[in-house]
Amino acid sequence: MTPPEPLSPAEALQLDRVLRELAHGPVTAGWLAIDSRYEAELTAGEASLVERAVPKRRSEFATGRRLLRDLLSVDVEILQKPSRAPLLPDGTVASLSHDSGIALGVVAPASDMAAVGVDVEIDTVLSDDMAAVILRSDDVAPDAITAFVAKEAAYKTWSSLGGEMLEHHDVRVSIDDDHYSAVLRDERTVEGRIARAAGRIVALVCVANE
Repeated sequence: MTPPEPLSPAEALQLDRVLRELAHGPVTAGWLAIDSRYEAELTAGEASLVERAVPKRRSEFATGRRLLRDLLSVDVEILQKPSRAPLLPDGTVASLSHDSGIALGVVAPASDMAAVGVDVEIDTVLSDDMAAVILRSDDVAPDAITAFVAKEAAYKTWSSLGGEMLEHHDVRVSIDDDHYSAVLRDERTVEGRIARAAGRIVALVCVANE
């Protein structure tokens, strides 16, 4: 896939507005254009995690670390869990995603949120073969790419709560305009929000502490 053009000022404002609508209360969201210059900011420990990666992956990783530090407002080393999710300071939950042009992240206090999950993808039409991998017969979604983004955000919350790996057919989604519900393998239901902006689809799921 050809990388998208850099966001125009109007698209950047649109994405900022959508993130403010999706993330509210104690949840903070933001994004950064992927840039290799952030590699110079990685700690030795962070750099070691991607030392064998291709340049594109290193740029994505470094941009994501810079974004998380900005959202947390703290200069801290962010390594990773065995699941490859970011290893965050105590008292914080977060989620990170990227497409071929931007990194997008959300953070929240663990005192308010048990988990958060975010996904961003370029808004595109998927092949019939890919759609069959993603969509269940009982999914309610306008198209396969929207279902994919919604399921990915739900999966990330499940994973951060200790859930095992899921396939796309293990998650059933019902999308209604900018809101959706996702039923996971153990019949747990999580609620999310989803929106289109700047040629992308963004989904966010927040699981509040009980």
